[in-house]
Amino acid sequence: MDLPSPDGRHHVEVRECPQGGAYGWSKETQATVLEAGRAGTCLSTANALVRFTVYAPESQLELEWMSNARLRAWHPAFAPSGGPRSASRMPNSPVEVVFAPK
Repeated sequence: MDLPSPDGRHHVEVRECPQGGAYGWSKETQATVLEAGRAGTCLSTANALVRFTVYAPESQLELEWMSNARLRAWHPAFAPSGGPRSASRMPNSPVEVVFAPK
């Protein structure tokens, strides 16, 4: 899945990846916010403005651009306090991700 921001300057890539550090084949859903024209890869933060991981099916992940620089993300597996177990953000990232249900 690829979801561009309203102004087209950023986009979110969602992909299923092998779970880092897992024995055998376990999957995770990885969402990466990138500048337009850039691509991410599994288990890498290179080029990522924001990256987070969900250890559950992609089909339940909600993503919505609230503005050009603000993305709402939610998944039933997120902690009730608001967020995934694993997330990283580049210092001074122009994009903020808000982990909240609709």
